[in-house]
Amino acid sequence: MYPSRVVHVPAGDWISLQEAADIIGCTKRNALNYIDAEKLPAVKIGEFWIVLRKDAEKFERPARGRPPKNPPPKGKPGRPRKPRGGRPAGA
Repeated sequence: MYPSRVVHVPAGDWISLQEAADIIGCTKRNALNYIDAEKLPAVKIGEFWIVLRKDAEKFERPARGRPPKNPPPKGKPGRPRKPRGGRPAGA
């Protein structure tokens, strides 16, 4: 039998790691990665992680993918497209 331990957790509305992942919109593994990177505050109790609901709700996921090296200039329209083959319009 394991010895009893008392864990003092600050008051608040605590949720499981899976519930936090559902709120954030990611997998449980990614939520754990955010905790490891210290982007999402959490408390580990034994083998379980708990997260304050308010922290999960205010968490903003980083943008996906790599940003483009040379983003197109804003406000400058591109070249108009040529119509693809087929019959000319109105014929």
